Amino acid sequence: MASTVPFQYLMHLLTVPVWAGETETRFIVDTGIGVNLISDSLARAVGAAPSGSFFTGRRMSGQAVTAPMTSLDSVRLGDCRSRDVPAAIFDMGAMAGLDGIDGFLSLQFFRSIPVTIDYRAQVLVLEDEQSLARRAASGFPVSVQVEDDGPSTDVHLAMRLPGGRVISAEVDAGSDQLILNTALAAEAGVDLAAETVRTVDGSDETGHSFARSFTTLRGDVSLAAAPLIRQADPDVMFQEIIYDGLVGDRFLRNFTVTYDLPRSRMIFAHPTDPHPTAPHPTDHVNHTGTSGNPSQSAARMITKAFILAKENALIGTKMLRDHGQTAFPVSRRRLGHARSAGRRWRPTGTPPARPSQAAGARRAPLR
Repeated sequence: MASTVPFQYLMHLLTVPVWAGETETRFIVDTGIGVNLISDSLARAVGAAPSGSFFTGRRMSGQAVTAPMTSLDSVRLGDCRSRDVPAAIFDMGAMAGLDGIDGFLSLQFFRSIPVTIDYRAQVLVLEDEQSLARRAASGFPVSVQVEDDGPSTDVHLAMRLPGGRVISAEVDAGSDQLILNTALAAEAGVDLAAETVRTVDGSDETGHSFARSFTTLRGDVSLAAAPLIRQADPDVMFQEIIYDGLVGDRFLRNFTVTYDLPRSRMIFAHPTDPHPTAPHPTDHVNHTGTSGNPSQSAARMITKAFILAKENALIGTKMLRDHGQTAFPVSRRRLGHARSAGRRWRPTGTPPARPSQAAGARRAPLR
């Protein structure tokens, strides 16, 4: 039988109640994060010790990052309980605005469980065969590329840009606006030197320099296989990345979205709610359960310390610590469809590369 789990917005992030073992807490559902993640404090509380294995991926700008892995005996979301759930451990203690959040659920958790995000009703629906068939009959099923790499799962979707170019975009509910590779700007009808484009130059905490350009695309961004699933004149950020692009919450929240990974498909549907657009995330209750918008100071704190960090393709600004040795921050972006750049799942007992080595090393894909 299908079951529902209510979610709440924290800015543009979806938070849900979960049980890790006998501990009740809240996780963020993030379809673009690849691996499940838990805080080091939750790992200690439930006795999830590092297993000795590591996962190495890349940020969306290309730098390699490594995370120590563990296994949770059980994780329960609504009526769904999964055993021996793989997760990376990271330190969330310095992440402003995430009090009460102890981890992230990735698509790996839903690898065999079709799940629907109903943005209007603010629920996740864990589907059964009958409810899933109804979704498929009434919506727009589209094929997606599902990529598994050890404990990591992500999906890529064919999308059409203004001008007709079809790209492969990672589906990333943890991102806000559309992100496109700078190389696609001209084909998307954007002159990055125009006065309407705001460009930000800087460097992240690893020393990597970036240039980000923010503007609005003129025209529709749509699913290549379902043109009626579209967004008009979306905001976009251009950056040199290892993907064609990433499609995030501002697109997804306009629809009811089903992830049916066992069948390598997603199902999109127009909401039955008469409201023309989904409410903005900050109109919802926050993750502490209080109603209304967060205060301006709290919103600024969250935005500055966390949302901008996610634009840097990071979980946060706190460094990973493995037996006292500081490593790179945990990546919010895995390798994506650029398989030639390489990811690697490290089996038990294999130590991570030193950060200076990982950043420039070539990684052979698992398969």
